[in-house]
Amino acid sequence: MENNASYSKVPVKVGFWGNVKTFWFQPITLELNQKEKNFFKSIHDFWNQEVYVEKGEVKLRKPEATEKADTVANVAEVNVAL
Repeated sequence: MENNASYSKVPVKVGFWGNVKTFWFQPITLELNQKEKNFFKSIHDFWNQEVYVEKGEVKLRKPEATEKADTVANVAEVNVAL
């Protein structure tokens, strides 16, 4: 099977789907200002909070603070009416 090594040197024409794939899967970098970072952090914290039931009441528990700048307690509870 020495012929397989010679095939690796042959140029390959990139097809339509190859171009589509390279366009959609190119690396993306985002630079956010502080206001945008705080907004996305609040959305992230909302979607990653814990939901639990205590004495028949549904409660939400925020995740632990990840940054030193957070002045909120590690666990803050909010009551939710059903």
